[in-house]
Order: sequence, then C-alpha cells, then structure tokens
Amino acid sequence: MYPSDLVSALVQGGFQRTLGEHVKVASTYATRSIFQNSASQVGAIVPETNNPCNRALDIIQACVEILSKGAVSPELAAFFIRDGFVFRLLADNKLLQTASSRWASLPQNVSHIRGYLSIPKSTNNLSGPRSTLPSGSPKFIDDPVHRIWLWSLRVVSTTVRTLLSSYHAEEARSCLSYTISFLRTFERPILSGLVIHEKTIKSGTSLSLTANGLQETAECLNLMKAICSQKHVRLFAGTAPELSSQLLRISLVTLRSLSAFLQSTNVARDLFTAVTKIQALENNTAALDTPSMQDILSLSHVQSAPSAKHDAIKQSQFANNSCSCMTAEDMILHKEINGQAIPTC
Repeated sequence: MYPSDLVSALVQGGFQRTLGEHVKVASTYATRSIFQNSASQVGAIVPETNNPCNRALDIIQACVEILSKGAVSPELAAFFIRDGFVFRLLADNKLLQTASSRWASLPQNVSHIRGYLSIPKSTNNLSGPRSTLPSGSPKFIDDPVHRIWLWSLRVVSTTVRTLLSSYHAEEARSCLSYTISFLRTFERPILSGLVIHEKTIKSGTSLSLTANGLQETAECLNLMKAICSQKHVRLFAGTAPELSSQLLRISLVTLRSLSAFLQSTNVARDLFTAVTKIQALENNTAALDTPSMQDILSLSHVQSAPSAKHDAIKQSQFANNSCSCMTAEDMILHKEINGQAIPTC
C-alpha cells in the first residue's frame, strides 16, 4: 500500500478522532489515579501487571509510538499535523502537563529522581530481576509516565525532521509554528531536562548520570537539532527570540558538560581495543582482526602496552563512576560488565 493510500484509509476510518479519544480517556484516568495525592512522588504507581492505571499508561504509550514510527513518512507526518492534531494531542494532554510540572518543580534527591519511581520497602509483590537485590537497598523502576514523555519528544522531533526536510513546504511552515507552540507549552520541563547535568557539575558534586536522564537529554537535543536546521533556525530565532536563545544556550552548556564523560568512554574503548589487538599480534594469536592505523595512533601517546592499559582503566573508571545504577536491570548489567557482585548501598 502506498503512503497516500494509507492516509486515505486513515481519514476514512476516523484515525485522528479515534486515537485522540483513546489517549484523552486513558490520560484522564491515569492522571487522577497517579496524582490524586499532591504530596506523593511523581507517578506513584504500584508495579502490578493488572493494575488499571498501568493498562491506561500502556494504551497511551502504544498510541504515541504509532505516531512516532509513522512520522518518518512525509505523507503520514503531513497527515498527523492537519489542524495541529499531533501537537494538540500532546500539548493538551493532562498527564504530560501534570507530570512535567512536577518534574520541573521537585528537587533531585533520593526520593525524587527524574525518570524513576521509588518503590517502598514494604512492597512484596515484585518479581523478576529486582528480587535479586540485597535487602535494604533502594529499589527503583523506570517511570512509565517519563517513558511516555520521551516518546512524545520523539514524535515531535521526528515530525519536524521529516517535514522540514521534505517537499511539503506549506506543511513545513505549519509544523515549525506548531513546534514553537509545543516548546512554549513545555518550556520548563525541556529546560530542566537539559540543565540537570549543568546543575550537577556547578554544584561541585561528582557527575552522576542516569540512563533515563541521558535519554531525556538526547531527545531534547534531537528536537533542538531538528528545529535548528540551517534553513529554519533564523525563522525559529525570529519568531521566538528569547525562547530560542535560552534553549540554544542551555543545549551548548549541556553538550560541553557531557563531553568529558563521552571522551573518557571513547578513549577507554580505543585503548582497550588497541592493546588487545597488539598483544595478540605479539603473542602470535591474532586472527584476521589485526591492529589498524587508528589502533596504533591510539597508543602513540603512551610508552608501553601496560601504561596504555592503565590509562584505559583510569578512563573507564571515571566513566563508570559518573553513572548511577538505578534499577535492578542497571545493577545486573553493571555486574555482567564488571564481573562483580551486585553492589549494596
């Protein structure tokens, strides 16, 4: 089926109305269930498979995933923004509005870690890998509301990237206008998502990154990259000068803050790879994977293989210490990579 035929079928089937109703009803129910206690943590969800609230969240995520994956097609992306459908669906969403407001206002501490839920120690209905955690250690799971937020950012960035690079000139202008409105609606959560690492470094504490925090930063930066293409960045800056200036400045600071972490991981990987290949060649155990020129250049600043390995270990330890294991899955992965027991707290 051609994309144009699919769009016609979706129009005839009332796709926008049906999907919009599913998201609205599920979001209303989830918002009432999760945030009925204003003093509770963001998204205090009991991890039960048959919990109606979790079912509602699954419906919302499935709908948002459909939009994100369909937006790679110019025809579908143009259909999604008719009358601002996809942007109104997200910007008017009660669940995202309530959750993002709480994320932006609550401090980052042991009980409120963005992207995660703290499970009370008295919870006994957990199963799976989390049951292997030592008694008394903090237990976290991924926040499903935060996961929906990440998919929502992906919907917008994918739609923007598809339409601004396509031949749909009229839809591209409309898309840019709708995107600026979306950025204004969620300005606080997007800015706070970007400045998490800036605040961590400037406070004088050690750099501590989480998988979900990095994922949110990546999605925000992808959105900025999409809207700030060479042809459209002037229109963005001219339409929303203060907002564009603030977002671009924070994005630059964030990239600088993360550069040390990324540099350490790259250096450690290159050094370990080069040392392993060269030692295998020296011991006549090398297979077809012989050292490349890049491997040799990686070792040019060190005096010997042992000192190169020492440097690699130092760099990898910095990168490892910069990350926090939040969930049981994180801890098990940490154990598999390092060959160590699951750490206690």
